[in-house]
Amino acid sequence: MFKNLCPFVRPYRWLIAATLFLTLTGSFTAQVNALILKYTVDEVNKLVEAGKGLAGGKPFSPIRLPRWLD
Repeated sequence: MFKNLCPFVRPYRWLIAATLFLTLTGSFTAQVNALILKYTVDEVNKLVEAGKGLAGGKPFSPIRLPRWLD
């Protein structure tokens, strides 16, 4: 069956390869996004459990937190 399709698919082989590459890249990017989110949640959770609250994160942050978040 593949031999029958090969002449029709051959002109599009670079398009198929690019599509597969972009699909794999997108899948990898989604996994990295999930890992970054996990790391962020874990670090904020450590700060909250240590009793530092959100203000204990980065003292050099240009964003001022309201007092009720400390």
